[in-house]
Amino acid sequence: MLAVIDERGTVIGASAAGWFGLPGSQEGAAEQPSPLAAALAGQEIVVADGSGTLVYQPLRDAQGRVVAVAVVEGPPGRPMPEFTVVLDREGRIIRIDEAGAALLGMSAEEMLGVLPLELLHEDDVEAVPEMLPQLFGGDLSGAGPVRVRHESGAWRYLQPVAVEPEGEEFLRVRVQDVTDFQRENRRLAAVARRDSLTGLANRTALLDELWRWLRARRPFALYLLDLDDFRIINDSLGHRQGDRVLQLVAERLAGEIDQEREVLARLEGDEFALLTPVASPEAALASAEALLRSIEHPLHLGLREFRLTASIGLTHCSGGCVAPAEDVLDEADLALHAAKRAGKARAVRFEAAMRQRAIERLELGLDLQEALSRGELVLGYHPIVDLYRERIVGVEALLRWNHPQRGRLRPQEFITLAEESGLIVPIGAWTITRACAQAQRWRERPDQVALLVSVNLSPRQLEQPDLVPFLEQVLAETGLPPLFLQLEITETLLMHSSRRNIEALRALRGLGVQLAVDDFGTGYSSLSYLQEFPVTTLKIDRAFVSRLPDDPGTIAIVRAILALGNALGLEVMAEGIEREEQVQLLRQLGCRCGQGYFFAEVLAPAEMEALFDYGLVSRPAEGTAPG
Repeated sequence: MLAVIDERGTVIGASAAGWFGLPGSQEGAAEQPSPLAAALAGQEIVVADGSGTLVYQPLRDAQGRVVAVAVVEGPPGRPMPEFTVVLDREGRIIRIDEAGAALLGMSAEEMLGVLPLELLHEDDVEAVPEMLPQLFGGDLSGAGPVRVRHESGAWRYLQPVAVEPEGEEFLRVRVQDVTDFQRENRRLAAVARRDSLTGLANRTALLDELWRWLRARRPFALYLLDLDDFRIINDSLGHRQGDRVLQLVAERLAGEIDQEREVLARLEGDEFALLTPVASPEAALASAEALLRSIEHPLHLGLREFRLTASIGLTHCSGGCVAPAEDVLDEADLALHAAKRAGKARAVRFEAAMRQRAIERLELGLDLQEALSRGELVLGYHPIVDLYRERIVGVEALLRWNHPQRGRLRPQEFITLAEESGLIVPIGAWTITRACAQAQRWRERPDQVALLVSVNLSPRQLEQPDLVPFLEQVLAETGLPPLFLQLEITETLLMHSSRRNIEALRALRGLGVQLAVDDFGTGYSSLSYLQEFPVTTLKIDRAFVSRLPDDPGTIAIVRAILALGNALGLEVMAEGIEREEQVQLLRQLGCRCGQGYFFAEVLAPAEMEALFDYGLVSRPAEGTAPG
């Protein structure tokens, strides 16, 4: 065996000799389907040249679908055993050579007059009566292989490969013994159903088993388990160590289940699946919670200790499900995405409404692809205020989408879609460019020469290798000094940053731009980590500010954040200010800057300029709801 290749062209198993390409798919053969493509379409292909023979064998699942291709080496000089037999129209053996008789453990004389049906495996008995008329007609397309019993009781796989009539009543058949070939085929099929990294079942095996359970009308739960933020391990430690962590997770999960009754699979990346007999949805959810707790126990890799979390999406079938296996898997996948969007580290059960929401998200995602080119995206600006002087010292640029059917959408309604699709990169680039240009125009006013513009930076943007050159170009073209651009990153992103991301942050700081930690205080992080990151500003999360001045515990937290910022030489500002009492307390605690609807809503550029002209920050009238 050289390799087993799945339907996506990925090598999922290979011999010790290695695998170095796809023989027979050389340049110049584009008009003809490659052997791999033909085998994936269900056709067995033999490619022979001077160096040997390669056989591309389709491997099928329980439903007969081709799920992988085995590439088997067949070197010249090692042909499969052959013999010749003469049959009558009823299939009786009229003559057989000694080689054929020996293959079945008998003599040629003992086999004369024998009806092969007497020797066939019970699952192949019905095939031969249909096969005989075709053979007499010279058609080998539906011929074998069939299992024939050896005298010892073992089964041999025999395959007709050529036919020649002897008169009108008899047929000479050349037969190959393909037993070894079939055994290798079964072995390769088993390889194609296993994940090469963990040894668990793979997607093909899981879907096969799920199909059987559905057909048997068994009650079950299907879990999809995805490790949270696993990419950081690969980025930080490398894929070899990441693979070892996946193996440890697989071992832990395998230890939690009854392998006689349940099916554990690795689908791809850091996603696992578990198919288990469960009577009720409530019991399924309880089992999922137990799996989450198991994942959270520390993992040890060398001297390192890891504490992982996972998200689980699950779907339950009471025993009467009639959906295809793929649809059941899709249900669990929808629930998994819901768990991720809800904050990760949790289990969510599929609900029918999720499918409609998924359709709506798909439609919204398709609309988002055109939103930038259609001019539907706009920037609003939220003032950043000096709390002591009550004057504007900066603005935060906030994205809005004027959807033609749904009206004005806020970022929380579409930014996740932009992140998942990668559209956040061009949208983010447009946002930074537009915000810098607008800020520089405002800085030309005598009263706004020190105006700061703050823009949110997404994880996908931070990972772009050309981020620093892009910013250099934007700042040069707009004329905005780097000191007056502030990029905001979330505390969660900061605490889960890989070494590469930390280097990117340092490069940004080296460029001269400010770096702010948004939503600070919600990430449950070790505050000592701040010494490693080149941030300049901490933005106290609105969840804390909203509880001021009534909650003594929150006051203590805010005081601690301010003390930490002062000790590290960082600017500290408060988000979400909505009441006069909050402004007064923040001043008393020593917080210099803040923003919130107490001062102003998110404003269009012209409205922002009106505030500049006024000279002070306006406040919404009593009872006015923030926009």
